Amino acid sequence: GISSLMIGSGYGGLSVENSVRSIIEAVHNANARVKKLKPSITGISQIEFIELYEDAALNCLYAVSKIQKEDDHTFPVEKLYKTIRKSYGSRQRILAQTTDGWWNRITVSRVSDAGKGVKKLNFSSSTSGAREERRDLFISGEFMESMFDDMSDDNNYSAGIAKTFFELLIPNDFKDQLKKRCNIHWIVDRHTAAYPWELLWDSGSNDEPLSVSAGMIRQYGTKDYRTKINAVGNPSILIIGDPDLKGGSVPQLPGAKKEAELVRDIFFGEDIDCQISINGSSTEIIKKMFSQPFRMIHLAGHGMFDAHSPQNSGMLIGNNTFLSSIHISQMSYVPELVFVNCCFLGKSDGAADEYYKNRYKLAANIGTQLIENGVKAVVAAGWAVDDEAAYDFTKRFYQEMFAGASFGDAIQKARKEIYEKHPNSNTWGAYQCYGDAFYRFDVRKKKVKDYEPEFLIAEEAEIELNNLLNMVEMGNYNHQNILKDLAAIDTAINTAGLRDSALTEKEGVIYAALYETDLALGKFKTAMASEKASFSVETLESYCNLRSKKCLQEFNKKEKITAEISKEINSVIADLKNLLYIGETAERFSLIGSAYKQKAYLSTLAAQKIEAYKNAALYYKLAADKAGEDNAVYPYTNWYEMESLLVMLGIRTWGQAITWGGWEYALPPVKTIAAEINNFSAQLKSTDGVKNYWNDVAVVNLELCSALVNPANYKKEQWNNLLQTLKQTWANIGSVAHRKQEIEHLKILFDAISNSRKNEVIQLRGMLEQLITDLSKLV
Repeated sequence: GISSLMIGSGYGGLSVENSVRSIIEAVHNANARVKKLKPSITGISQIEFIELYEDAALNCLYAVSKIQKEDDHTFPVEKLYKTIRKSYGSRQRILAQTTDGWWNRITVSRVSDAGKGVKKLNFSSSTSGAREERRDLFISGEFMESMFDDMSDDNNYSAGIAKTFFELLIPNDFKDQLKKRCNIHWIVDRHTAAYPWELLWDSGSNDEPLSVSAGMIRQYGTKDYRTKINAVGNPSILIIGDPDLKGGSVPQLPGAKKEAELVRDIFFGEDIDCQISINGSSTEIIKKMFSQPFRMIHLAGHGMFDAHSPQNSGMLIGNNTFLSSIHISQMSYVPELVFVNCCFLGKSDGAADEYYKNRYKLAANIGTQLIENGVKAVVAAGWAVDDEAAYDFTKRFYQEMFAGASFGDAIQKARKEIYEKHPNSNTWGAYQCYGDAFYRFDVRKKKVKDYEPEFLIAEEAEIELNNLLNMVEMGNYNHQNILKDLAAIDTAINTAGLRDSALTEKEGVIYAALYETDLALGKFKTAMASEKASFSVETLESYCNLRSKKCLQEFNKKEKITAEISKEINSVIADLKNLLYIGETAERFSLIGSAYKQKAYLSTLAAQKIEAYKNAALYYKLAADKAGEDNAVYPYTNWYEMESLLVMLGIRTWGQAITWGGWEYALPPVKTIAAEINNFSAQLKSTDGVKNYWNDVAVVNLELCSALVNPANYKKEQWNNLLQTLKQTWANIGSVAHRKQEIEHLKILFDAISNSRKNEVIQLRGMLEQLITDLSKLV
């Protein structure tokens, strides 16, 4: 068999069903091909789908069931389990509507020259119906390019120009559609990429420009593109800002330097690998570009478009030296995001005018070539931008992306911010942004930020607590971090006014798993004292069990005198017996057996210890009789262990008929117990049910039970194997509470046989002592 994630069901756009179907088909095809090569090979017979979130796993189960029921039986499928199987670390989440907003696709391309100075544009738009609407538009090429040139040289805002563009660049039939303020995905070609679509403003409205009030992203239609793209896995960025121009005809750009420093600080704050060149030489910049693969590149400086040789256009990195998209195309690995801000104002009296002409064409040229190279997202300034506005745009864009926003939403929010903060600048419309509107950052941040949850409904808090508990049960957690997260959830619950007994109870369960007994008991008491308490009976069971654990802690630390501890443990036993009036369950009988076992450890007189062992054995026997087949291992092993102690102390013998506490039962012979232990072990190893700590350590506890039942035949190497198995289990799972309970159990067993003089028992006692010492080092 193989284990598989549901590949593609998310950002890739596949539904869960299609993902599952694709993987099953892949395995089916692989089996068929291998069978042709070598018929004797069996092939893959089982597929296990692994998913972090419960709702996605359930969707996978539905998909497999649907495929199983299909009439054509293209892929014979049989479910081995009727439901999903939970394992350690599984999570839940609130199922809210998370689909991204609809983006209307408008394709615009230049068809041909329709006469001297006249150009023909073809528009097509997707609709909600079965048709795609198309229109042709004739424009004056010279007039439009003259307007573009003027705009490229200056960044002063003009509502008149923006509204003129709307009237001249949009067919009349399409204008009403754009006035609806929906998100727009422009599909442009090499010619129409130079047009300022972001600057459009509905001339009949006083509202915001189209790209400010709604999302506006471009995609580039091309036949020229890389067929093989080597993506960069490691989160990294190359930042180039205000290169050293060696005293050329254009000035240095303090605004570009300031922006590069901003980007550096943002990415450093996210603990992402940064390579930086600020005021660097052309040699340094080119060397850094090819020193390692980069997932992102940010360029801030002068840019120039060479109308006679467009391929030589690019970012000025020295005296008449350029960094062009040709350099980027030579990189073996393709960046995911490139941000090109090469249109800062910075013009002085001595600057060469050619560096500032046709910069809208520079953005189109760099953007389209980067896309052909395989870059996922490109942000390029299309004309002169105000330094402060460019700084604010860059800051907001990266903040939104690191907050989890999509590319389209991050761009729209950044545009809106600088439109409102810099009303006299048209920098908000300068950025030509190419890519998938739904693209998001997927960086694995090493730096752990403070956890500050916010909740709107109680179910959100409950899910967070459940996920935190699952993390604790995996065992590999930082104790203080969990306490800190739990305190943060507690604060968020109170802040939102969502406090109820169920949430308080869940917090108590987590504190109990952390072995923070006092905090756990405090939460349980609060939950039960609530005016509108709605806690479970399981809470009462856990509360009593915690009180008995507290007695052990106080006894070991000598925090109370023995008489007070004895009184408390008796009170716990009485409360647990009262729960039997609700119903006699295996769990409640086991809890009473556990309490008596602890009472034996707390007792100072031999007669009291023996009486407690007998009571513990009785209640574990009652639990074993009540337990179903799937839950019988724990009560049976504990019953056998308690009876073993009494046998080793010479109080009972195997096969003896017992009368105790108003009950009668017979002890099985050693051979019967050995056979039963073997059956339990085989059953556990073949079962693939719900994962929990006690099921996973049950095999170890059965080994321990074998040693106690027949200590004379148990070898030292078997003890070493038992220790190694438990160590391996603890390496993957088990909260601190689970581990300490295991050690406490071993200490109780050691205490019970501490006065025996039998040779095999003395040997057993030494092994137990070594086991306790070794395991204590792992807590």
